[in-house]
Amino acid sequence: MRCDYAVIGAGSAGCVVARRLSEDGARVVVLERGRDAGRRFRIPGRSRDGFDQHVAYDFTSGGAGASRRLTSAAVVGGGSAVNAMIYVRGSAADYDGWRAAGAEAWGYADVLPYFKRSEHQQRGASAYHGVGGPLPVSDPRHVTDSSAAFVAAAIQRGIPGNVDFNGASQAGVGYFQLTQHDGVRVGCAEAFLRPALRSGSVALLTGAEAVRILLRGTTAVGVEYARGGRRHRLDVDGEVLLCAGALRSPQILMLSGIGPAEHLRAVGVGPVVDLPGVGQDLQDHVGVPLVHARRSVLSGNCRVRDRLRWVFARRGPWASNGIEAGSFDRPRGAGALPALEYLLHCSEPDVVVIEVCLLEVQSRGAVTLRSADPREAPAISLDYLSRDDEMQMMADGIRVARALASASPLAALLGAEAAPGHGAGSAYALREYIRASAASCKHYAGTCRIGRDARAVVDDQLRVHGTGRLRVVDASVMPTLPRGHTNAATIMIGERASDFLRA
Repeated sequence: MRCDYAVIGAGSAGCVVARRLSEDGARVVVLERGRDAGRRFRIPGRSRDGFDQHVAYDFTSGGAGASRRLTSAAVVGGGSAVNAMIYVRGSAADYDGWRAAGAEAWGYADVLPYFKRSEHQQRGASAYHGVGGPLPVSDPRHVTDSSAAFVAAAIQRGIPGNVDFNGASQAGVGYFQLTQHDGVRVGCAEAFLRPALRSGSVALLTGAEAVRILLRGTTAVGVEYARGGRRHRLDVDGEVLLCAGALRSPQILMLSGIGPAEHLRAVGVGPVVDLPGVGQDLQDHVGVPLVHARRSVLSGNCRVRDRLRWVFARRGPWASNGIEAGSFDRPRGAGALPALEYLLHCSEPDVVVIEVCLLEVQSRGAVTLRSADPREAPAISLDYLSRDDEMQMMADGIRVARALASASPLAALLGAEAAPGHGAGSAYALREYIRASAASCKHYAGTCRIGRDARAVVDDQLRVHGTGRLRVVDASVMPTLPRGHTNAATIMIGERASDFLRA
């Protein structure tokens, strides 16, 4: 089989690239290791059921406390098919920080037009938003009493209200905009890939796991992949675009001989291009829950009335993403940029959870090979909260979350604190709770980062250093995590890559 472009991974960025290349009539083959779930995930309130069992691959991470399980969506659409649909880009300073760190063409002024190009903003066009793009960005169609109380409690505690986390300022409290249209999830498969498939110039192969990138010298000429128990070869006349995510993309590069030469030799892979940074600088946001029982239990969202309300009006609990409201704040220290995000989880009938997420991540990890066998999952090390300042910030965040829970609008709905509980009143006990309960936000990034230094993997146009006709297009190229969620930024990266290829 031959094509102009091979796209490895039908996640958010891969779907965007396939769509944009199809607009020029290019022959594109998309290889996706997971399955196509079709319309299964379109109901927001039900779409995450069974995520771990059906659309995730497990990775084990070491670090502080017990080993942790990291999941990576293996389904057409990637994380956009199973996430909470929250559309948050991060702050302008995040992207200006990328530029200052060596990603010279990735400042906020450079990337904002690409955010706007993807977007079809329900509120209309503005300096920060676009209309006419494939991706609908909408206000929530259902707000629970606990979400409304959370917003009111935060304002009562002095946190300013914010109607647009993607506008002039990210700080404050408010309701998230979502990648929905009329109460239905619209992931990147629906927004970008399926229209491309209808064009006839794009082919999607599911259950196709990339084994390695085929090289002639140091130039990419194709992809070897496994499907149906057999190995296949895909020859490429143009470029190979690696869009497999921050855990999988570095593994594929290393299996192809591109990575830290000493490490590759140690696991039995012959090095072709010595790139010490491949798999390094792994980053992830980490969250810790504050859990309260509700004073009165909500009716479940499986009742016939709620189902019919969604079917006929696209409203009610089934239209909710389960995390309707949040806040970006900095509880201590100088600076206006948020260091923490507070997420109000409202989908459970008997509990309310305020999740505290660390946005300023300094800890770094790595993805390495266990062996030369592509069937073996990579080894992942990620020391969550390994720095004292990160642990202190999270402890401060739990105290803020407790203050929000005690404010009258929210306290009227809440019963006893179930976790960490009043036994975690001392600084030591609180830190132990944070260490034990900290969990991944599934915002993996940084393992193939943009830059010009010795540990950088791709250049400003996402071309892999030392190679030809090979680019990485996913969250792994982010020099640092944006202050928020990674899906919007990953879509933007796909849009930029499309223009680099067209040029």
